[in-house]
Amino acid sequence: MPSNDELTDLISRQLGVCMKNRMPRVKEILKAYGMELLPFSAPDMLPGAVVERNFWQWEKKEQHLLDFFPAAIPLLHQQLMHMPKVYAVIPDFEFVLDEVKDLHFDIPSLFHFKWSGELQHLTALTIQVKGVKRIRLTDFEQPGADIALLLSTLEEERPQWYREKIKYSYLTQTLFYAEEIVLHWRMQKGARIEWRFHEDELHILEERNGPTERYLHCRVSDENRSPFAAILKQGKDFFSKKHG
Repeated sequence: MPSNDELTDLISRQLGVCMKNRMPRVKEILKAYGMELLPFSAPDMLPGAVVERNFWQWEKKEQHLLDFFPAAIPLLHQQLMHMPKVYAVIPDFEFVLDEVKDLHFDIPSLFHFKWSGELQHLTALTIQVKGVKRIRLTDFEQPGADIALLLSTLEEERPQWYREKIKYSYLTQTLFYAEEIVLHWRMQKGARIEWRFHEDELHILEERNGPTERYLHCRVSDENRSPFAAILKQGKDFFSKKHG
């Protein structure tokens, strides 16, 4: 697997943007890899979840691709739950203050961190995302191969129903996870800013607190990690024919 520096150089050349002495920004990562930030997340979220656009962001519907194949749910659900997370070929990257402001200081899919207080007095903020992992459904390995066969059969046997329910619906094909994050922020002296998180299995690797500066480096185990981003595909394009 390429090194982090090599991956950063690759995305720099792909986007035609100089990244010397800095990490890629989240917007650059999303553009380069066709990813969408998730405004919702949970450790039990699986690829194949149905989502829909609500104004500027995606919302998760209480529906999964497997719901269209009730007889296959028990076996395929277990297989989806046990899909291994593997390292994605994506460099470490960061959110900067303006990007976090655009998200209203709320990034629920990154360890459920939230800020409150006198946020206007923040003078600098970075959130570094390290060790990106993924799970992905493909039609050349299980359980994706079985799901692809079920979709093909459904399209042939019930074409109108397939068009109405699946063909143009958006589904999570690939889910991305952060192995570690590093938060570093500065604020004006005397500012009252608080942060909190809801992950039960959060492991603090390093923490430093000062009157105007704070630093936190943490990680969550694989089984308790929530996806922060996804690649979304319409049902008709869910399984690529390029097997690479």
